[in-house]
Amino acid sequence: MTRKNLLVYFVLFFLNSNLACAEIKINEFVSDPDSGSEWIELLNTSSFAVDLSGWAWTELASPGGDGEHESSPKNLSGIIPAGGIFVFEMNSALNNTGDSIGLYDNASFVDRVTFGNVNNFPVDLGAPAKGNSGAYINGYWLTNQEPSKGEQNPDSASSGEDSTSDADDTSSVSKNSAKSETKTAAIQKIKVKIIGNSLAYIGIPFSLEGEVFGTKGEAIHSGRYYWNFGDGDSREDMVLDADSFEHTYFYPGDYSVVLEHYPNFFADVPDATEKLVIKVIVPKVSISSVGDEKDFFVELFNNSNYAVDLSNWFLLSGQKSFLIPHGTMLEANRKMIIPSQISHFSFEDKNNLKLINSEGSMIFDYLLSMTSKHKANKDSVPNTIEQIYKSGSISGDELSASAVGASVFSKEGDSSLSSVIPIASFLFIGASAGAVYFIRRKKVIAETGDDFEILDE
Repeated sequence: MTRKNLLVYFVLFFLNSNLACAEIKINEFVSDPDSGSEWIELLNTSSFAVDLSGWAWTELASPGGDGEHESSPKNLSGIIPAGGIFVFEMNSALNNTGDSIGLYDNASFVDRVTFGNVNNFPVDLGAPAKGNSGAYINGYWLTNQEPSKGEQNPDSASSGEDSTSDADDTSSVSKNSAKSETKTAAIQKIKVKIIGNSLAYIGIPFSLEGEVFGTKGEAIHSGRYYWNFGDGDSREDMVLDADSFEHTYFYPGDYSVVLEHYPNFFADVPDATEKLVIKVIVPKVSISSVGDEKDFFVELFNNSNYAVDLSNWFLLSGQKSFLIPHGTMLEANRKMIIPSQISHFSFEDKNNLKLINSEGSMIFDYLLSMTSKHKANKDSVPNTIEQIYKSGSISGDELSASAVGASVFSKEGDSSLSSVIPIASFLFIGASAGAVYFIRRKKVIAETGDDFEILDE
């Protein structure tokens, strides 16, 4: 290795070491207080103040049940000084038996802690008892801690239990010592963490990143990552170069992303493993309505049970286009109305309106959807993304949410019927010309003796 390459190696190592430390983390929470409000505590581990404008947090709706899903983001505001703590309170938001707290910066995932009875997220700790907290201590989440709201968490965990007898002091000391040793042994291990959103959309890349922590919670930058995405694809990286990367799923479903950390390149057995379940869904966003000549607008509707990130999607009509700004979230079963004063579309543009995702694939064609409504009782080529994955009859509701689904797998979106029409026309014209040729040939080749016709005078 040359001196120049060696210098680059150490510079990258230094930068990654500093970036790993510059973050906001969920530090402690109380989901079932003795009195007062529930609260969540954030810790700024960086060397600079962080403005929480644009940040948000989430919890789960129906945790542990069949309909479990992440709630709509709840906005945060305020400033956390370097190395400081920020506490925010809420009423009856966290489920006592289990929940998952997510932290986001402008829709980008930052941190998560999951406790108790939860189905679709890796559980970090058990549900704390009433009045106790869940706290991040020495790089691991521990339950049933003595709440330290607004203060740094202790270096070692409290037992969470009080002695009720003074009859045998020696026995009590021995038991407490044994508990302390057991908890210390439990946290002395390597831990990996998957950073990424648990919700993805077919055909649209989403970001993943991995982190490794040592026995004292320190960041580790050696060894290697092995990723398995649960769809037949995998990836292997050296930890030092393991920045965030993108993966794309092409069919809906629940996929288990597994991350394994190996201590070195030659190791066969991982020293830490983590799993994250990714729910991949069809983005059921449609152009549900448009305005008239006097008041033109474009209405988008999210016909699903999950919020859809419309960042960098755009509306297209002929030569006109409108880019939906970054950070635009369309909540589940909600609509968004874009006025002509912002989009600069007019009534004349309505028949050419198309909704395009951030990858350049067509999600919805307004004119095609209007045509489909009049042909709901006829067999036709599927024109929604959802129909590609369904068999049997298609309901009128599905037809009203028309989209050119096949194009979701291609950035060019060239799978529309327009490419079929020229080919069909060419074949039809060719067949017609051939038929005319043989008919005329049959008439020209006459039988012997028919060359002349004798006319009676």
